[in-house]
Amino acid sequence: MHDLGGVITGLSTDPRTTAQVELDGKVDDYGSARVRGAIQPFRATDFTDLKLTFRNLEMTKLTPYSGKFAGRKIDLGKLSVDLEYKIKDRQLAGENKFIVNKLRLGERIDSPDAMNLPLDLAIALLEDSNGIIDLDLPISGSLDDPKFSYGRIIWKAIVNVLTKLVTAPFRALGKLLGVSSEKLESVDFDPGSSALLPPEQEKFKTIAEALAKRPALDLTVEPGYDPAADRRALQERAMRYEAATVAGIKLESGEAPGPVDVNHYKIQTWLEDRYAERVGKEDYKKLRASFKGKDTGVMDSELVERLARRFKTRHEGPASVFHAELLERLTQRTTIDAAALVELARARSQAMRDALLKLGLDASRVSVNAPIEQTAKDNLVGSRMSLGAGKKLVTEAAPVDVPAAATP
Repeated sequence: MHDLGGVITGLSTDPRTTAQVELDGKVDDYGSARVRGAIQPFRATDFTDLKLTFRNLEMTKLTPYSGKFAGRKIDLGKLSVDLEYKIKDRQLAGENKFIVNKLRLGERIDSPDAMNLPLDLAIALLEDSNGIIDLDLPISGSLDDPKFSYGRIIWKAIVNVLTKLVTAPFRALGKLLGVSSEKLESVDFDPGSSALLPPEQEKFKTIAEALAKRPALDLTVEPGYDPAADRRALQERAMRYEAATVAGIKLESGEAPGPVDVNHYKIQTWLEDRYAERVGKEDYKKLRASFKGKDTGVMDSELVERLARRFKTRHEGPASVFHAELLERLTQRTTIDAAALVELARARSQAMRDALLKLGLDASRVSVNAPIEQTAKDNLVGSRMSLGAGKKLVTEAAPVDVPAAATP
């Protein structure tokens, strides 16, 4: 500050006297400084109540500080600051409000004091669509603390804010914009499916709206698959498609088949023949024999049983436990290779990307990483998302159709 002038009224040799302060000055060439409030000049640590206002500060002048503590030069930016500090009985309470306009960091500077944080991401999270960062940093402390340092307190507050931003960016984004951020970083799918569930569609709506207000952010999709849960679901789907064909059920394009009707006579015959073919006739006979006499509907004569099926469509009693067992064993033997699981994950990434683009997010702001294995939770398979700063090369994920059925 320089050219600081104004009025201080109420000065007295009495140390208990409170003086009123009004000062104005300049900062560098075009910045302004203003001080207003009250202070006990001889007992400043007993009572101080001052407001300091700085406007139009050129941030490039702060490069010596940003280089030391952040390890980066400042290429561009204007700063306005409102500070309100109260001291009573040597207890400090301060409010720091920073308004930063179009901050741009420059090249890196080697500094042993620099914190190791992704500052570009932090800035992208804080900066609104007009290039404005509005940040409040309340501080407090005791002047009797032997480790008290105003600079250390301010720096600790800044580091705490930035650390929370970059370690939990979706939570920080939601908090900054006043939106629900619960589990925004993950999108859940039903096992074996790439269809977006309604709650997940709402997530994308929230994310698209948030990113519209934070144009410096981009999004990376990391599709997931669970080898166990997804393989099982694809096995069941394969059996359902084939059973629907056997029963003469015609499915519309994109229509999923329902559960296998083990009481349908055509399906029963198909299950018996498929198991004998796949596992072996002797194994089939042993399995069939083990179900006799257990109120399962298995007759002594398979021939008579099959002849009886010609006169009806299905058995109306309880589900046939024998044929349910055949279905389960054949399902477990249905081959779903690793490539099919990766293709499923890619289909999920395509569905996620398409949803974001449909909501108006620019394609250049969405990139797709390679599929990764995830463990299903609550019978849902998650795909991760992460936030980054700056433009990235978009990995185009071609639409992938997961095979409707595999050969059991």
